[in-house]
Amino acid sequence: MSADFEQTKRAIARVVAQGGATEKRGTAFLIGNKLALTALHVVADTTSRPPVILASITVQFPGDPEPLVAQVTPGLWDVDDDWAVLQLTAPVDAVPIELGPAPKQAAAWTTFGFPEIAQSGMTMVGDIRDPNIVPLRGANELPARPMMQLFAKEAAAGMGARLHGFSGAPCLVDGNAVGVLRSTLIEEMYDARLQRLLFTQAGTVYATPAASIVAWQADRRKRLLPRSWAPPEIIEKDFIVMLSQQEPGSQADATSPTDKAPQLALRDVVDQAYRRLKTSVSEPYYLSAAQAVASEADLEQCVRALCGAQVVIFDATAFEPAVMFLAGIRAVVRRGITLFSVGGTYALGKEIDVPFNVKDANVVAHSLAQNESPNADSVTLLVNRIRRGLSEIDSPQYFDLPVYEAIRRLPADRRGIIPSEEGVLVLCPFAAKYEKFWQKKLMKALANELSALREEKKAQGLPQVGVSRSLELNSPRLVTQAVYEAIRRMQSCVVDLSNWSASVLFELGVRLAARDRRPTEGGE
Repeated sequence: MSADFEQTKRAIARVVAQGGATEKRGTAFLIGNKLALTALHVVADTTSRPPVILASITVQFPGDPEPLVAQVTPGLWDVDDDWAVLQLTAPVDAVPIELGPAPKQAAAWTTFGFPEIAQSGMTMVGDIRDPNIVPLRGANELPARPMMQLFAKEAAAGMGARLHGFSGAPCLVDGNAVGVLRSTLIEEMYDARLQRLLFTQAGTVYATPAASIVAWQADRRKRLLPRSWAPPEIIEKDFIVMLSQQEPGSQADATSPTDKAPQLALRDVVDQAYRRLKTSVSEPYYLSAAQAVASEADLEQCVRALCGAQVVIFDATAFEPAVMFLAGIRAVVRRGITLFSVGGTYALGKEIDVPFNVKDANVVAHSLAQNESPNADSVTLLVNRIRRGLSEIDSPQYFDLPVYEAIRRLPADRRGIIPSEEGVLVLCPFAAKYEKFWQKKLMKALANELSALREEKKAQGLPQVGVSRSLELNSPRLVTQAVYEAIRRMQSCVVDLSNWSASVLFELGVRLAARDRRPTEGGE
């Protein structure tokens, strides 16, 4: 046994909870100063709604002569994902267990807990069979929530070890918790005295993904737990600024030629504007758009923040791909105050090539050229737009981007999904140099695939949509309404990222936010 695992074991405790004639036993593990995590059913009657927390809870860590009194932290529990945070009466001489990244299938896992068959403590090992299993709705034995399916060697040995008491133990991968043990597949038998016996079946153990505890906080826009157990700070912010790589001082800017004209930083403009606003909106939070899409985890947290923030400013200088992608997501998920600010040498009134999808968006400028304007400098311009937005946002006629209502208010007869055999929506550039590729390659390839699919499905007549680009949809409605309706309704959608078109990236963001299916390589 490694020294690291010995240290980890000191952070895992036996739990005894009592209430009336009820006594429950399980396991908990330290996640912070006087905070421990366990399964809710260990410390509560979860057959009641709401659950009834048991009156007396004690936890005892290895090496401690006496158990500590604990209580469930008010509001810090979840019945569906079966977890609860315990507040301890005294600190524990142990290193808290940190949250680990989402594990991969077949990864090795370990745990330590206090089952009835080994009340002094027992180690269990195995591998992760499915890191993200979602039980069918209506299945009696498990709630329809994402879970981890684990295989435990000890539980599969012999007739299957009885694991009662392991609930609440950490599922450890590389020393970090990736899950919280909660249940097993069991087989019921009776002995010669007709005593009921329970045995673990097929070595199968289920765990709540530890990341769901972070997601629970993020959904409520709160950071309630310490260190890795809390979502990023951005979750709590009402005012977010998505910076482009054109921002002075950015990594891209640092590697660019030094003889370019002086640039005004959006960060400086927003800081000054916020001081003048004197609003209850939180202080601006700055995040690089490129960093926000650097990983799936980063993107997930950024999207959660975009869903909640009241004010979002996108640095639209050069309309960079990451910025436009995130703007497309924001356009679907939240009706708020959303501004595009263009830097460089741009000032309001000057000609600018705005991507088709955001021509109606609210564009401002942060530049030295705007500061020379007799109407409003960069800071004043931003202050006035935000103030006006805050005063009008409660009106049902208020729109900040041309997507939110268009994608929701579809005619009653046009709300169903258009199946793949009826066509494919292609989100792609419309530049002249792209046209040859479209006509001679992509369009023909997709047409062949559609014909093969229709033959397989035995579809009759002409397809309802066929192979259509956004501007070729057969609809007399406003182009933007027709495009967003198709983005929402089409089962099949191919996104061509050639040239990293700003409009296509925006549409991709809209598609991902408007549909609940994950994309596949090359499209959906």
